[in-house]
Amino acid sequence: MKIVDRYIFREILGPFAVGVLTFVVLITGHILFTVVQIILEHGVSLPNIAKFLLLQVPRATVLALPISTLLACSLGLNRLASENELTALRSAGTSLARLLMPALVLGVVASGDSLALSEYLVPWADQAAERMLPQIVLSQRSLAFRPGKFTSTGPDLHFFVQDVDTRRDQLKGVHVFVGQSRDFPILLRADRATFTARGLETSAVTFYRVDGEGNPTWGSAKRFQVNLQDVFASLPGEIQTLENMKIDELLANWRRLESQHPGQGRRYVVELHWRLALAASCLVFALLAAPITLRFSQGQSLVGVLMTLIVAFGYYVIMLWLRMLGEAGTLPAALSGWLQNGAIVLISMWALWRYR
Repeated sequence: MKIVDRYIFREILGPFAVGVLTFVVLITGHILFTVVQIILEHGVSLPNIAKFLLLQVPRATVLALPISTLLACSLGLNRLASENELTALRSAGTSLARLLMPALVLGVVASGDSLALSEYLVPWADQAAERMLPQIVLSQRSLAFRPGKFTSTGPDLHFFVQDVDTRRDQLKGVHVFVGQSRDFPILLRADRATFTARGLETSAVTFYRVDGEGNPTWGSAKRFQVNLQDVFASLPGEIQTLENMKIDELLANWRRLESQHPGQGRRYVVELHWRLALAASCLVFALLAAPITLRFSQGQSLVGVLMTLIVAFGYYVIMLWLRMLGEAGTLPAALSGWLQNGAIVLISMWALWRYR
């Protein structure tokens, strides 16, 4: 049987490698597409773009592994079944479960790789990518400001700009909201602001405020200066996000919040179950590929492969929907993470039992 195992492995390992590479390129390409306007407008350097995209590869690989496992097992089994090789092996006394063992082994290995990447490489890559953002902003300071968007440069200072002129290194239609701990905030308005060596300097500015008795007042000044070190210090915000925490950190935060505020740690345990279920989906998809592909394998047809891809798309949609239900408290955290996996395993086992 070792010869048969090697033969089946060769049928599925090639499509698996091609699938991982293809889906990683597609996912990272989608990330590049979402920021291409910023890249073109602000002239971000090619080395920074390349480094940022490389840091997205570990997370893209985690997302690509399940669908690549499904595609590889579907293509490999479809080829063997359509040419009646599986039928010949079964006629020689080999059970269906034994023939599917290489696909299941691939699913186990892919699940282990997915979990290892999520635990070790993805957190490091995500944090490194987020640490790059202040460096990019330091070289292209106008990146910190987006037209029509609020930019917070500290707890009491918020900018709203109508346009950004990257050629002249200027902001246009500048509104600055200055918060006061014991009084109403002050609104400053200037036609433009220019970046200087240390910060930002506006043109003639008009300010509006409401005094303690509720009476509006206004005034003017020649200029208003802001030290932008606060902007760079506040980017990218909290580096350690929920998605790049390790499993032990998720558990620690969940226990801490549950002990202080019961029910507030739900999102941590939902993330934990979702991550484990996503890794296990590689094995689940390897099991799913067999009954669907074998059902539609006659006549050199790829209908079975297409069916598995359709099912995989539905799987991801349902998985995201269940996660939202889990975070909202509608479903228990464990059920929101594992329900779709359990359903597919039961359906696959029933289908294989009928096909045996």
